[in-house]
Amino acid sequence: MRRRYIDEGKKNGGRTKEKGQKRQDNQQSGGRSLLWMLVCVLFVLLYLVIPLLLLVIPGLATKLIFLSFLRWPVFVDFHSPGTYNLSGTQNLYLTAEDGVNIGVWQVLPHSLASKLEGDPSDNHEFFEQALGDDKPVVLYFHGNSGTRATYHRILLYKLLSAVDVHVVAVDYRGFGDSGGIATPDKIHHDMETVYEWAMKRTKSSKVYVWGHSLGTGISSVFVAKLCSSGRCPSGLILESPFNNLLDEVEFHPFGAPWWIIPAYSPLIRYAFKEGAEFFQSDENIDKITCPIMILHAKDDAVVPYSLGEKLYQIGLEKRPKEAAPIKLVSFEPERNLGHKYIVNANEMTRVVSDFIKK
Repeated sequence: MRRRYIDEGKKNGGRTKEKGQKRQDNQQSGGRSLLWMLVCVLFVLLYLVIPLLLLVIPGLATKLIFLSFLRWPVFVDFHSPGTYNLSGTQNLYLTAEDGVNIGVWQVLPHSLASKLEGDPSDNHEFFEQALGDDKPVVLYFHGNSGTRATYHRILLYKLLSAVDVHVVAVDYRGFGDSGGIATPDKIHHDMETVYEWAMKRTKSSKVYVWGHSLGTGISSVFVAKLCSSGRCPSGLILESPFNNLLDEVEFHPFGAPWWIIPAYSPLIRYAFKEGAEFFQSDENIDKITCPIMILHAKDDAVVPYSLGEKLYQIGLEKRPKEAAPIKLVSFEPERNLGHKYIVNANEMTRVVSDFIKK
């Protein structure tokens, strides 16, 4: 009898313990559910608020256009281009009209670099005179992040030097070790400073403008102004270009999560409309009368190939008949060249040589 009571007591105690454990599990499950619900609410709020921030925070859109704070390598010794396996290269600074210093690398053609004796920093006069040796000169204007020391850009300088071309690689104000803050109008002043500096030294040498990514929009508008004033360069090369800034920001992959929002397109266009005229290649290409070459990889995930193709078609339609030819060189997606590495295409040496040395 006593044993039966003990057994029943154990059973009742076990049931009580089980009920307590279930209650504890339910509480923990409810806490996790509440946490997940808060996370989801926060995510939805951020999802809706982030595009609105472009409208309410002054200058935020411009900050996103010029990502000068994104740079790799982080620490760069701009005074020693040789550190990055660039031979025959000097570092110098040009002063813009408002007193801002613009950082530049001047890369010699291979045939001249082999004749250079001593450290480039001790041969400033040699570099000054070199630009007037009748070899082509390329003024290179990069995209919206990094510096003139970014890896894929160095690969391009080497390719151009190997085909015996001078390279003047520029960091806009606010980028690299250049002074000032990047704004669309001021960057055009920087380009004018570089162009005038080069033209004074090149004598009869052909001068080409090469823009990449965001630099294609800046370069197109800049070259259109040059051609309109009778100072057209020998050619314009647009690598991974968009047709205009507003289409690019709308279709940029970073905006993909918001494409399903009906109001996203007009909102993003409104946010970036200030200063957009400095990047509108399609509205200026009809004024560019020098030869144009567009280079674009079909697997470009940053600037869709369709935007570069659209610019090409607009060029065919809008440019005057007497203008020099425009050509589009495409690279198939299976080659995995993407946005930055068209320079790795085997035929690039021939493509560049054919265009520049015609």
